[in-house]
Amino acid sequence: MNYEELRARFENEMESIFDREREVRLCSTRFIEGVRRYGGVAYAHRLLEKAESDLPANTFTFLRNRGRLDLTMEYYVVQERFSSLFSETEREVAQWRLDYGD
Repeated sequence: MNYEELRARFENEMESIFDREREVRLCSTRFIEGVRRYGGVAYAHRLLEKAESDLPANTFTFLRNRGRLDLTMEYYVVQERFSSLFSETEREVAQWRLDYGD
């Protein structure tokens, strides 16, 4: 699979987060606006640069308590199939957030 196909698949996954998060009564409007404005991969890069204090409070705790970390961008960043889209440092940040965020 070439880069553009992989990028498009990642972006589709980011769009699906917005659709599926309604299952847990969450609505991340700013997230989907960022994905649509910058593209899924570019927006993920931006979010992975941010300090924890710049991210929405309690989102990981909320999703972790519901067993739904699959509704986070970080969940997809650490997947092997998308690893070539992100640096090792970005994948480490994403994994840390999944393990310890909020």
